[in-house]
Amino acid sequence: MGVPRNALAREIHNSDELNAAIAAWDALSPCPLPGPGVTVTLPCRPPMEGIVAPVAPGLHFGSWFDSWDMRVSRTFTIGDRYGFELIGEVFNLFNITNIRGVTASDYFGYANDISAPNFNQRLTTAGGFFGSGGPRAFQFAARFTF
Repeated sequence: MGVPRNALAREIHNSDELNAAIAAWDALSPCPLPGPGVTVTLPCRPPMEGIVAPVAPGLHFGSWFDSWDMRVSRTFTIGDRYGFELIGEVFNLFNITNIRGVTASDYFGYANDISAPNFNQRLTTAGGFFGSGGPRAFQFAARFTF
C-alpha cells in the first residue's frame, strides 16, 4: 500500500486509516543492502527506515476554515446633497480558531511527522488581521458623501 506525500486529509482522514497505512509499511520486508549480485524486490522498506508505531485513536486530519463575517451599515441623508453612513463590521463572528500552516509541508497547521512526539499537534493559526480567519475582530467606520 503506497501513500503519496502529503496525503493527510486528502487520502487519509483519521487515525484508523493512518494506522492501516502504518501497518502496511511495517509489514514490508526490509530491502537488502546494495551490493554486487543483490536483487531488490519492491516494495520493501529501506534499510535505514524502521518500524513505525501506530498513532493514538480518534485523530482527525485536516480542518475546515470557518469565518463568519458580517457588515451592518446605515445611511442618513442630509438635504438633497449630503449623506452620512455609519458602518460596523465583525470578522470571525463566532471566534472559531482556524488552524492553518504556511507551507506545503504544514498546510493544515498540524505537525505531520508521525515519528515526532508532537505529531498532529497544532502549529499555527490562520490570520491575525482583519478578514483573515484570525481571532474575532471589529471594525467601525463613517463615510461622508457630498
